[in-house]
Amino acid sequence: MQESLSAIRTDLDSFSEIEAFSLMTSGYRMAEASIDQLPGLPSATGGTEYGWRFLKIEPLLKPGPGFDEIMKHLRVAGSSVGKVWVLCTPLMVSAVGIGLAVAYAIVRLWAFAENQTLLTVRGLGIWAATAAATVLVPWAVRILRYRQTVRHLELRFLFAAILAIPFKLHLIFFDPLFLRLGRISRFMKMREGMTSDH
Repeated sequence: MQESLSAIRTDLDSFSEIEAFSLMTSGYRMAEASIDQLPGLPSATGGTEYGWRFLKIEPLLKPGPGFDEIMKHLRVAGSSVGKVWVLCTPLMVSAVGIGLAVAYAIVRLWAFAENQTLLTVRGLGIWAATAAATVLVPWAVRILRYRQTVRHLELRFLFAAILAIPFKLHLIFFDPLFLRLGRISRFMKMREGMTSDH
């Protein structure tokens, strides 16, 4: 568990309760143990006396019902992207299905392209125009001294506009799902339910 906690990303993105509370509990208990070893200092008292919310997770960090699911969350927490896709089985199945569909489409496209004429007068003209533009446009931009502006502003705006779409979709749909999957209450119910069954 400590190895998984030490590998949790440092990106300032959304942290689930499982990630945040596990990190805080681990740090709190390590500090408590270190203080107890320092001479001349009073013994550290239990954090429950101060009502620290993050210590609610401490019983869940010990082996028992739902422990494997918590460890799965903590192992995934080291990734910067794709965490919710690993944690949510329907999303994982969807991702595999999409990947297979893309692979099939590429194979079909390859088979279709093999039977097509690759070199036509029109295609050759398009290639020549593209090559000419590739050579002439940077040269013209350099002359006008707008090369840095184009590169650093327009391209950044273009990339930002393109990337904003998937980021926005992630924030609307997948980020809330990730936070719901990592709620402490979910794991407490899981442990209480499994314990009552036994």
